This record gives sequence, structure tokens and C-alpha cells, in this order.
Amino acid sequence: MNSRNTIIVLILLIALSAYVYFAEWNKPAPSAQTTPTVAAIGLFPKIETADVVGINIHRGDKTVDLEKHAAKWQFVVPANGGQADTSKVNGGISVITLVNAHRSFGSVQNFAQYGLSKPMATIDIVLKDGSQHTLLIGAPTLDGGSYYVQKKGVQEVYLVYKSAIDSVLKWATSPPYPPTPTPTATATKAAPKTTPTPTP
Repeated sequence: MNSRNTIIVLILLIALSAYVYFAEWNKPAPSAQTTPTVAAIGLFPKIETADVVGINIHRGDKTVDLEKHAAKWQFVVPANGGQADTSKVNGGISVITLVNAHRSFGSVQNFAQYGLSKPMATIDIVLKDGSQHTLLIGAPTLDGGSYYVQKKGVQEVYLVYKSAIDSVLKWATSPPYPPTPTPTATATKAAPKTTPTPTP
């Protein structure tokens, strides 16, 4: 190789090195990788708590059914239940109408694998316009922290934290009766002291 070719190769190498150097120097720093967040999925976003006039929880062979009359909740089942704890029922209905799923499995064909072909519990809510919405509760997840759930009539399956709905599901076995009033203590009147009669 003659000196002329050598000089040309050296010039090309210098030019290539300069290009690589300046290209790397001006490259923008990579942005920090962020962990994607999963948005909460509202299961009943269009239902207002105030519009609910009935709620039914069925779990196994246990059922509790409540209806609202003049802003008070009454038991339909059990039939002799009378008036329910209205504040507790209103709180439970708020839980159900505002419940969020933390994962969706999309449209599902095989509901048996999620325990939804024969749900272990159902929650029905009735609105004042007569419409009814049902949440089917399937099997718990392996870690025991969530339930597989489905809205009746919808193919999609969701995951909902157990803590979000267990407080309402337990009504099937522990109905929301009003608190038992604490009996008022009655003062007992002390018997009058008797003076012994002196022996004559």
C-alpha cells in the first residue's frame, strides 16, 4: 500500500471517529423507565347510591333481601326481620356501587375456570326505575386476596379485592340488624334498716 492510500484511510478513520464521537455526545439521555399503572375499573359507574331501593345477597343457602321504604331499610328476607340498620345498609350500598376492579381479563368464554359458571355468591341491586344489576362472585384467587367477578349479562371477568365486598357478602350470614339497645340500669332501693327490739 502506497503512502497516498495510507493517508486516505487515515483520513476516513478520523472522520468516522469524529462522527461517532459527536453523535454519541449529542444523543439525548434516556428517560427513566416508568412502571405502567393499571387504572381502577368502576363496575357500576352510572349508578347513584341514592337510586338504590333494593339489595339482595345470596350466598350458599343463605339469603338476605332488603327494600327501602320512606328512607328506611326493611327486611324482606328474613321475613320477620323488621327494620334494618339503615346507616349500615346505606354504607354497604355505597361500597357496591363504588366498587372498582383492579384487573380485567377481557371477554371470557370459559367461566368455570374462574368459579363463575356456578357463582359462590350474588349481589343484586334494584334501582328506583325498576332496573336490576347483578354482580356474580366467583372463586377467590390463589393468594386469597381477590375474587373473580362478573356483571350479569357481560362476558368480561374482573378481579376485585375481597376486602372491598366482604363487608356486604357477610350480610347473608350476619344480617344488618339495628344495634341492640343497651338496657338502662335501674337503681335498686335499699331496704330500710330495722332497729332491733330490746328484750324486756
